[in-house]
Amino acid sequence: MLQMLSILTAVSMAQNHRDWQQVLDNYRSETARVHYEKIARDNATDRYIHALATHTEPTEKHEQLAFWINAYNAITVKLVADHWPIGSIKEIDNGQVWDRRTFTVANQQLTLNEIERKKLLPLGDPRVHVALNCASLGCPPLYKEAFLAKTIEQQLHDATTSWVASTAIQTDTANQQLQMSMIFDWYAADFDVSDERTLSGVKSKLQGPVKWVSQYTSPSQRDWLLKGNYTISFLPYSWAINSPD
Repeated sequence: MLQMLSILTAVSMAQNHRDWQQVLDNYRSETARVHYEKIARDNATDRYIHALATHTEPTEKHEQLAFWINAYNAITVKLVADHWPIGSIKEIDNGQVWDRRTFTVANQQLTLNEIERKKLLPLGDPRVHVALNCASLGCPPLYKEAFLAKTIEQQLHDATTSWVASTAIQTDTANQQLQMSMIFDWYAADFDVSDERTLSGVKSKLQGPVKWVSQYTSPSQRDWLLKGNYTISFLPYSWAINSPD
């Protein structure tokens, strides 16, 4: 009986995620820009947000990852659309939008930070920092697909590989310089890997992030990263809205 209930819950959840996929298909550009004005005009996220509010919280890890990542991203998109036009999500709630307001998800009142810190990070997968989108150009791009339990491992891998190859890091091998996204500074402790080697010249705080990101680079870039002896700085983080307008 419990197994049947779990199967029915998973099926229902996948059906609901189709509503989020429809939003992504219709209002996300090929360059991951989001048409918030059109979303606001069409109330495009309302059906999915309503379904999230009363859906049974999943218990299986992959279902949890998919459910909470999709919820976070959909809520963020609706939040920005509801306040459109704005130049940055930080214009909402004096920059405290992640902590000040709560949203009903799975019959629980949660802030965006609570979704991230209480629901997602305890699952132990740092790729959630790639999958979550804060409606800003500095974030990893909003992924083109709704995350699904059956495909989430490949989806997270693809999203991470794409981000690392584009804006997560910049290397200057001639001058022995590495620049990294601020995400690796803010959440350094989350990017831990089971690799006991010490990277020469790399601060202890950044040993994990550098080893972690090396897993998603080309072989030559991986070799360079793991040799160490370069200076590390952080790329400017843009809070400008990720809209084409």
